Amino acid sequence: MLILLALYLTMLSIVAYGSMKGARREEFFSGGRRTGSWVLLLTLFATNMTSISLIGVPSQAFDSGFMVFISMGLSTAFIVPLLFSTMGRRVCEQSKKHGFLTQGDLVHLKTGSKSSGAMISSISILFLIPYIIIGLKGGGDVLSLIFSSYQLAIPEYLSTGMIALMVFGYVFFGGMNATSKINSIQAVIFMAGAVYIATYLFSKWGGFSNSLQLLQSQKAEFFSPSDYLANPGNTISLTFLALSVGAFPHIFSHWCTAKSPDRFNRSIRLYPACIIILWLSSSFIGMLSNLEFSQKPDDPVIIALIGSLNNEFVAGAIAVSVLAAIMSSLDSQLLSASMIFQKSRKSIDKMPLAIMILLCYALAICTTGGIFQMGVWSLTGFAAMTPLLMVCIRQTSVNKILFNASLAVIVVLWLGFFMHALVKGFADYSILNTGIAPVVPLVLVSSLCSLLLVMIQRRSTPKKAAFVQ
Repeated sequence: MLILLALYLTMLSIVAYGSMKGARREEFFSGGRRTGSWVLLLTLFATNMTSISLIGVPSQAFDSGFMVFISMGLSTAFIVPLLFSTMGRRVCEQSKKHGFLTQGDLVHLKTGSKSSGAMISSISILFLIPYIIIGLKGGGDVLSLIFSSYQLAIPEYLSTGMIALMVFGYVFFGGMNATSKINSIQAVIFMAGAVYIATYLFSKWGGFSNSLQLLQSQKAEFFSPSDYLANPGNTISLTFLALSVGAFPHIFSHWCTAKSPDRFNRSIRLYPACIIILWLSSSFIGMLSNLEFSQKPDDPVIIALIGSLNNEFVAGAIAVSVLAAIMSSLDSQLLSASMIFQKSRKSIDKMPLAIMILLCYALAICTTGGIFQMGVWSLTGFAAMTPLLMVCIRQTSVNKILFNASLAVIVVLWLGFFMHALVKGFADYSILNTGIAPVVPLVLVSSLCSLLLVMIQRRSTPKKAAFVQ
């Protein structure tokens, strides 16, 4: 296990050092706006997946089987490439023309209001911080488990600090160049790792057919189509959550670094295949873990497998794959967050990056497991912001008063649902117990506000094209 971990860390160091030597200081945030097709595909994939793909999906599939893949995996596979096509291409084109790198800059450009840009930036940071904390805590837990397997007990603050220091190191010195290249490699690592782990489990239990027969004898509901239609409200909600990608500040920053809008073609075509490979493998890992454990372990299923399988190489593959999935999103999130506070792209100030990592590290070691639930609410907020950002991307100008009002309505509604869930309990919270999560009405309200923005703009400029071509 330690050998694989050492090889992984060595790879990070070599790529980061090479990126630092070849990067210009003024390209720290933009990466020179020359990201090619393959790097763009792998970077967007790695940045979007986070730890949910290798930690959350197996744990969910342990209980619900293919439901997690059908309800969210397939929707992500088709909705995200659609967002790349309708939003990513235009962001890339307009970013090259106007020079912006953040959502706040875009909103400021289209509304002509610094306050509007500041509002969208502030909300993005608030929704992003829980995700950064989750990444730090998840990476710290994996490192603690690796050390504990060698009878070395290290406190949480130290393991979490090691993850924070590693990510901060190559982002601080290499900027967007290092982040994009390392993310590309990490995407290959955790996707290949998921396939390998699933294949190993199938092999251990007698091959594909025999494994499924054993699984069916224990979990017959996994193979009953009727069980996957029992809660359509939950399926609809998970589909709406996939829209959150359109408002992720770290995805937005990578859109801005693409060499040209044409570089998105490969991402749009191959992204569904990448999602299906990863999520299907992760779902099989979770389902087959029922053959390993008599009951669901307290730790995430894939982490518990490290101790259960009693195989040094497989344990190392799991640890490195999970770390790659966590760090591939964590670095982009930190870079985009610090970019928001950057007042000038000409004189690079790395102090916001240091402040952000210290703040998130302090919160990570002070918070409990409840922060993981905040991840879903962050996704809800980002999904609700996507329609408004799409209007800003597609229109030449936006009414700042109505935009600010729309954003305020969404925030108030989000807070209302959040406070109600706080009282009723976060577990399985839905509107009137229908299975429909708050993300559905929030996205619908945001879409209505976006439609009003478009209608008002068309009336105010009847003789001009309403959209950027």
